[in-house]
Amino acid sequence: MPQIGWSEILVILLVAIIVIGPKDLPIVLRKFIQIKNGIKNYVNSFQKGIDDIVQEQEKDIKKIIDINPEEENKEKSKKTLIFICMSDNNTNEQNQSSVTEHLLELRSRIIKSLIFFALTFIISYMNADKIYDFLLQPYVRALGEGQIGTKRLIFTALQETFITYLKLSFFSALFFSFPVFLIQIWKFIAPGLYQNEKRAILPFIIATPILFITGALLAYYFIMPLAIKFFLSFETLSTQTSMPIQLEARVSEYLSLIMVFMIAFGLSFELPVLLILLATIGFVDSKYLSERRRYVIVIIFIVAAVITPPDPISQIGLAIPLMILYEISILIIKYLEKGKNDKS
Repeated sequence: MPQIGWSEILVILLVAIIVIGPKDLPIVLRKFIQIKNGIKNYVNSFQKGIDDIVQEQEKDIKKIIDINPEEENKEKSKKTLIFICMSDNNTNEQNQSSVTEHLLELRSRIIKSLIFFALTFIISYMNADKIYDFLLQPYVRALGEGQIGTKRLIFTALQETFITYLKLSFFSALFFSFPVFLIQIWKFIAPGLYQNEKRAILPFIIATPILFITGALLAYYFIMPLAIKFFLSFETLSTQTSMPIQLEARVSEYLSLIMVFMIAFGLSFELPVLLILLATIGFVDSKYLSERRRYVIVIIFIVAAVITPPDPISQIGLAIPLMILYEISILIIKYLEKGKNDKS
């Protein structure tokens, strides 16, 4: 995962000062530290509770091992166990059959998904050169027609190109298999849902791949060329007292960068799905999201800095669409709340 650069940290600080304000910023930082410490204490207490339960179970097992009951008590215990087993036998058989059916159905869905993924992987590997040319286009567009003949991509290991083609095939198979995975998940959970639950969940299933593809295309057509132009601006020509600085990008590094870019943008664009789903189950509402808008904007810039390369252009290029999606999510949640109030 790319590291956060100083320019991105500066952008985060500027956004925090502008959005939150210099007066409230120290309070927010103190609250953030308190929340961090609270989470750490909660994790420690949770681990301590687990350790205490394990120790109590070990003590109980030792007591059972150390006790030597008489033969009569043993017979009574055996009869009691037999009675309990006979009374619960029918219930256990029904539960086991139900669980077995669900596991078989889940196994079938997983196998179908993996078969489609394997076929897509094979087809992608057979067309890896075309996928490579497609992912290379942002770099070509950033260079322009005048510099295409002067630039090249290199590989520094014998197996690098082969491994890169495998990564390309895996990325392509994952990208095209994502809607199939969602369809199989929907077919697995749909029979156990009521009609109103199906109507509530189906829009999320449809919107998830659409938003993912939208985010990936935004990274491919808009953000990636801007980021490449930004990095190429640091090239220098040779002079009498200095040597030139020119980019000699490796094939694996460039393709890994653009694939991570597209996946990161695609996952980030799932923000409306997450927020509306939380609002549907009653975890948040439009008022809650509106009141915390300032803090969410800062968090968005922090997340954008983490998942993008260390340059402010790609950070801002991801943060602005996420802020727009956040506002759209609030409007949709308000509309849904209004519909619920009208029905009630």
